[in-house]
Parts: sequence; structure tokens; C-alpha cells
Amino acid sequence: MKILHLITSMNKGGAETTLFKILKFSKETNSKNKHIIISFSKLNYYENDIKKFNYQFIKIDFKNKIFFIIYFFKLIKVIKSIKPDIIECWMYHSALIGGIASKVIGIKKIIWNIRHSNYKFNKTKLLTIIIIKLLAILSKFIPDIIVYCSKNSLKFHQSIGYRTKIQKIIYNGYYKDYFKRIPKKSNFENNKTVTFGFIGRYSPQKNVGMYLEAFSLFLKKYSFNLKIKIIMYGRDLDNNNSELVNKIKKYKLSSFVVLGGYAKDVRIAFENIDFLCLSSSYGESFPNILAEAMLSGIPCLATDVGESKNILSKYGKTVEVNDTIGFSAKIEEFFYIYKNKNKYETLSKSCRKHIENNYSIQIMYKKYHYLWNNTNV
Repeated sequence: MKILHLITSMNKGGAETTLFKILKFSKETNSKNKHIIISFSKLNYYENDIKKFNYQFIKIDFKNKIFFIIYFFKLIKVIKSIKPDIIECWMYHSALIGGIASKVIGIKKIIWNIRHSNYKFNKTKLLTIIIIKLLAILSKFIPDIIVYCSKNSLKFHQSIGYRTKIQKIIYNGYYKDYFKRIPKKSNFENNKTVTFGFIGRYSPQKNVGMYLEAFSLFLKKYSFNLKIKIIMYGRDLDNNNSELVNKIKKYKLSSFVVLGGYAKDVRIAFENIDFLCLSSSYGESFPNILAEAMLSGIPCLATDVGESKNILSKYGKTVEVNDTIGFSAKIEEFFYIYKNKNKYETLSKSCRKHIENNYSIQIMYKKYHYLWNNTNV
């Protein structure tokens, strides 16, 4: 089976990482499926690693709007030369451009892979919202299968008109050996500093203001006398971000917050935190960072976006979006869990076991393989 993957880019993002893991696992298991990748970007974090797997990697730079039509016909020409059995379009822009091109050519099996849960006016780009709405119409006659990575994403897109009879859910999967549970070196003394982490980019979607306000409320209750540390990792989460620095000062957290900037290897970031807390307000479908943290034995708190509640299950804590008071209360609960060594260690081990049992790379790949190789789906 010859499968052509069309994707906006192969930089380091959720969808890109998922596709990379699929390609890697396919190679490791000596699958007979042949994978080809077309990226719509010049810059691709995973490009060299993919080429090491001996997969064909093609770049067509659709970011240059002036030559869009030229590149669109180039895409059609390239697809015709490849003659794929299946085209899988990852994310909205690829579903639009690649979906139309695939239909024009007459590809027999077209899969859309939708990776977002919802959007917010005044926060999501207007062009993206237009594409999302347009895809709802096109879903009636372009794709043969639409894959979602969360129930929340499926329900949202169904509610705005996406075709329902062809929808499938495939959750993200993880290599358990890549993430090790990190035993804490601390002896859990009463005066031990408890470290809370934030990992993500600086954007309205991540709701950093609410995150900081929740910690401020928690600390204010104890007159800012608790021994805690907040480490924030991610793009633009550094001291060069004056807007962020001013927010930290506003909530009187300057002595508590450490801005770690972009972490090239998230496993190193995990070594430095005891709990992970995420405050996203929209758009998240399947937050990979939650599953990765839990595989590392780190209990998590998150707002109820996308698949967060199911990822965390009974081993983490969730609150409603923008519930600053509730978020603050859960931070406090985590703080006192850490003071009990047995409770923390038991929770840490349970977090890892839950992800191993429910979100493995083997489970995810098996479901994609079934879609590719069965004519009845």
C-alpha cells in the first residue's frame, strides 16, 4: 500500500510528532506499507530523521502566497507521479489544499486528519476559521474518512456540519521507553520546595494570565510564605518577553517564577518539576504534553479542553476553562499530596501505568494500519 501524507510542515508540533512516530514505528516493524511525505513548508524539524528511514520527503512551499496557484499545480503533478493508493491530509490547511488536489486527480481513498478541538473568535485567525467552515461543506464529498484524535474534537466538528458517517477517533500513542518515570531525589521533607511546571508556547490559547492569577491566589492565602517554584518552559517564555514579565510582576510572582524558555528535550524539563499544570482555554484536542508528563510519573492538572479529562482520568485533576479559583484550589491539593511521600509515589506510578495501558504507540499504529489496509472503512 502506497500512502502519501500531506502536512502543513514537519516542525515540532503535536500533529507532526504523531506522524513522525507513525513513520518510525512503521519502519521498526518492517511494515509493507510505503510512506511518502509532502510538507508545505521549507523548514521541517523532522526532515533529516525521516530521510534516515529511507522515506521520500518532498517540500512544496505554500507559504509563498504569490505563487500559490503555481505550487498547487505542482502538487497535482507530484501526486500524479507518485500514484498513491491513499492520501492522508494532516490538519486544516492540508485538508483543504491536499483534499481538493486529491479529488481533482481522482484518488480513491482520501483521509482527513483533524487535530484541533474548537476555535475562538478574536483569538483564532480569521483565515483559519474560514477554512474550518469551508471544510465542513467540502467534507460532504471529498474525504472518505475523517480521523479525530479526541471525542471533543469529533463532537465540535460534527456540530458545525462535518460529515458524520465517515468519522473515526484514533487517540495519540507514545513510546513508553522514551519517557522514564523520574524518581524524586527529595526525601519529601516538610520544608522541601515543591516545583510546578508549565510547558507550552506563549499564546492566548494557553491562557498564561489565568495560570499566573491562580498561583497568586493560592500563595496569597498563605501570605506568599510557601516554598514553591514555578518553572515555565516554551517558546517566548523567557525574560525577553516584556508582556509576560509584567504579568508575573502584576501577580507578585517574581520570586517564584523561573522562565526556562524553549526546551529542546522535554524530558530534561520533566526532571525539574514535580507537577505539570496547563490552563488552556480552547483549541486543544489531545494535549501530548499531559500524556508525556504522566509517562514520566508527573501528576497533572489541566483545564477541561479536548481529551484532557480522559487522558488524566482519576490520576490527575481537571477544572472548567477559566475557573481560576478552582485551578488554585487544585494547586493547593497537589501541594499537600507532595508532602506525603507514599501518596505522591503511588500517584506517580499510577500516572505512568495509565498511559502505558491506554495510549501506547502500538494501539495507535494498529488503528491507522487498519484504516489504510481495509477497503470497508
